[in-house]
Amino acid sequence: MNAPLQYNPDINRAGALLSWVAGLVALVGITGWVVGSPMLVRIGPAYPPIAFNSALGLLAASVGLNGVSTGRNALVLPGAALAMLLGGATLLEYLAGTGSGLDRLFFAHSPLHDPQAPFPGRMPGTSALSLVLAGPALLTLGYRRAEPVGRIIAGTLGSIVAALAIAVLLSYATGLLSSIRGGMIAGLSIPSCIGYSALGLGLMRLSWRRDGSASMIPEWVPYGVGLAMLIATLVVWQALEATRPSMESLENDLPIVVAAFGAAVSVLVTMTLRLLQSSDAAARVLERARLTHALESATDGLWELDLRTGETSRSAGVWRRLGYEPSRGGALGSNTRWESLVHPEDRPEYEARMKRHLAGTSDAFEAEYRVRAQNADWHWILDRGRVVERDERNRPSRMVGVSADVTERRRSDQALLASEHRFRSMFDSGFQLQHLLDVDCNMLEANRTSLDFAGVTIDQVRGKPFWDTPWWSGQEAGQGRLRKACKDALAGTTVRYQDELRGADGRLTLMDFSLTPIIDSERRVIQLLAESRDISEQQRVENTLRELDTLSTMGRLAARVAHEINNPLAGIQNSFLLIKGAIPPSHPYFAYVGAIEREIARMAAITRQLYETYRPDGDGREEASIPILISDAVTMLQQVNRTTQVRIEVDTSDAPPVLRLPGALLRQAVYNLVQNAVEASPPGGTVRVRAWRTDNTFLLSVTDQGPGVPADIRARIFEPFVTTKSGIRTGGMGLGLSLVKRSVQALGGRIDLRDPESGGAEFQIAIPLR
Repeated sequence: MNAPLQYNPDINRAGALLSWVAGLVALVGITGWVVGSPMLVRIGPAYPPIAFNSALGLLAASVGLNGVSTGRNALVLPGAALAMLLGGATLLEYLAGTGSGLDRLFFAHSPLHDPQAPFPGRMPGTSALSLVLAGPALLTLGYRRAEPVGRIIAGTLGSIVAALAIAVLLSYATGLLSSIRGGMIAGLSIPSCIGYSALGLGLMRLSWRRDGSASMIPEWVPYGVGLAMLIATLVVWQALEATRPSMESLENDLPIVVAAFGAAVSVLVTMTLRLLQSSDAAARVLERARLTHALESATDGLWELDLRTGETSRSAGVWRRLGYEPSRGGALGSNTRWESLVHPEDRPEYEARMKRHLAGTSDAFEAEYRVRAQNADWHWILDRGRVVERDERNRPSRMVGVSADVTERRRSDQALLASEHRFRSMFDSGFQLQHLLDVDCNMLEANRTSLDFAGVTIDQVRGKPFWDTPWWSGQEAGQGRLRKACKDALAGTTVRYQDELRGADGRLTLMDFSLTPIIDSERRVIQLLAESRDISEQQRVENTLRELDTLSTMGRLAARVAHEINNPLAGIQNSFLLIKGAIPPSHPYFAYVGAIEREIARMAAITRQLYETYRPDGDGREEASIPILISDAVTMLQQVNRTTQVRIEVDTSDAPPVLRLPGALLRQAVYNLVQNAVEASPPGGTVRVRAWRTDNTFLLSVTDQGPGVPADIRARIFEPFVTTKSGIRTGGMGLGLSLVKRSVQALGGRIDLRDPESGGAEFQIAIPLR
């Protein structure tokens, strides 16, 4: 395809240069008339001088031409008006055959005038005609240059002006018009020929809106050149006709021969140029059709926008995809119609991108926007284009581009984006650690839980081998197991085992780790999914439950042993009472009677304590009366510990009467806490027991007045076989608090050690209520 029409700054520079040439010729001639120098107004004594008014008109026309070339329209109107005024007035004088006195204003009686001139001081007719033609051409270029008709008018008139001057100059060079050099028609001076040639060529150059390629001829060129040659022929013919009486008989037919030959050449040149123009246009149309077909095969169509009129045209394929009938023509071909189909939310961005490109801030126009189809659906259209033509003022005048319907691609992108969003939401919302790996076991993605656990960002670990990431830092054995697991998973097997992963604080956490292969439709492993679930708390609870079950078993065994011993012990105690009465005080072993009685009593107390502490619920119901349960435990302990003189104060005023709690576990906790508090308190001290409820939590507090728990064993006070007792006759094995903690944990609660302001120690139980 030929290069598209576009603005070329070389055209304006050439026009400005030619305007300076014409203006310089005019200024030299005016200066010669002012100073009376023959050398400045004529070239050789045998040729006519440049008339002062002709030089003045040429200067005015050159100023207008410079204004058109440089974009200063303020110079165009004065220059064109003065040129037309001087040329038109002179033509009227020639037609009237009289002198109006205008010529005398311009040095009519100067000795520089040719004495043979019929009208001294008057410019030749060809100068006057050139000025009359140059005026409309300048006005057309200055105010209607962007319109095709304006370019045709200006180019045609400019070619006539240039043809007249060049024809006279060639006649002088060949000696054809030597006999009428001072005549009205051919009396142009050589400086005038140069100046008007530059003026005409400048008008033609500014009318030729082409980027330098000669393959496209402007529409006005055939007619302008032909008409210019015809007028030049008429001028020569008229000049020869004026000299026919002085010609010899053989030369009398020369004017007719010249006129016929000139007319034939004019017609022939016009037809030749028009044929070339038509051939070029046909070739461009054919090439454009081929390009359009090729582009429409790759895209949905082409569009072209005339920025001067706002008219746009789009390929029929675009309209058909939208459900419109292209034959509707006018309504569908206007830019207003197309813009009315653009979605209101997308229109501001569409217009902003267009303005940026037209302003030159972007190399090309590209916009993706929605357009309403015939069925009221919205189609996504992608337009790409650029300015391919500018006017002489460098303003964009035409855009060409391609258009594509990307609705399906857009929907696919949105579906993919939504799918990725759902995947990311599910991936990041998991509580367990999840990692997505490639087939080389390199990190691809990690969920938020995993990144927070290690204290890293995805950019810090993406692309690294999984075993070199912070989760496996410093664990050679774990890294080795992971490498083997990756190999097994790539074979299509899910691998699962327990391992320790390192967290952000540097601590190792026991995890239930699994590596699952992700398989495509062809049964190929394409990715691996690594999942890790924290089982450290679960294992701790399981260990605790096992310990609790062990201790509970021991408690039941102790209660059973106490129960089995209690009956024989009662028999021994009763038998001893009978024997005691038979031993008189004078007996040498009477002192052992009291010792035996005290030991039997101590054994009975220990047996009752074991039995009462670990005896199971009789009915198995998970309901307990809190006031009664605490009262029974305190009453029994007061009898057991009556020799310690420690008072037990109970406050159950805020406690609920009945709770859905296993009575056996709660009785065991109360008994152990109160017994420990009594043993820790000094003689005459007070143990305070308080039970109450807040919201959905049951609270029990036991406070003693002892020395408190030493700092070195506070952290281990709830561990089995840790005790602060020494020399206590009823206990001291260190199992009580351990049993209490496990009982409370079995109920879903907790036990805390506190330091009350009054001294001693306070153990507080908190159990959530169902």
